[in-house]
Order: sequence, then structure tokens, then C-alpha cells
Amino acid sequence: MWHTVSGCCNSAQEENKKGRDKVAFRVHLELSKRCDLECGDEWYEHKSLPVIENDQVKLVWDSTVVTNRRTPHSRPDVTIILEDIGTYG
Repeated sequence: MWHTVSGCCNSAQEENKKGRDKVAFRVHLELSKRCDLECGDEWYEHKSLPVIENDQVKLVWDSTVVTNRRTPHSRPDVTIILEDIGTYG
């Protein structure tokens, strides 16, 4: 425990990513339901596929967003693309 708390980069980052992924997974599930995208009825049945879409929205899981500027944080956990409006990460 002390090793992690004292700043061990590998262990702390790995645990941090696991926690973020759990939250992002729930966001992905709820967005899938609200946007009438394919998803499981229960959380344990849901799969966060790389891309799921219909004619109105595209939901992208853990993919790099290409921009015209270099940015260190260009890989959001969940990106929603509204066909009429554009991309929101």
C-alpha cells in the first residue's frame, strides 16, 4: 500500500485507469440506452464495442480523436458524434 501511495507510477496509474474505465463504461452504457443504440439490458451484459451507431449518433469507445493541433490528451474514453452537429468528447 505504501508503495502505491508514495507515488509508484506504474501501480498508481494502473489503478487509476481501472477506476476511470469503470466510470466510462457506465457512461457508455447510459449513452447507449439514451441514444437507442445496441446494448445489454443489464450492466453485466453490456459490451463497450469500439464503435456503435445508428442514423443519428455514433458512440466511440477509447479511440484517438484527430485534431489540427497536437494535444497530449486526445484519447477520450467515450466520444459521442451527433450526425447533425459534430464531435463531442
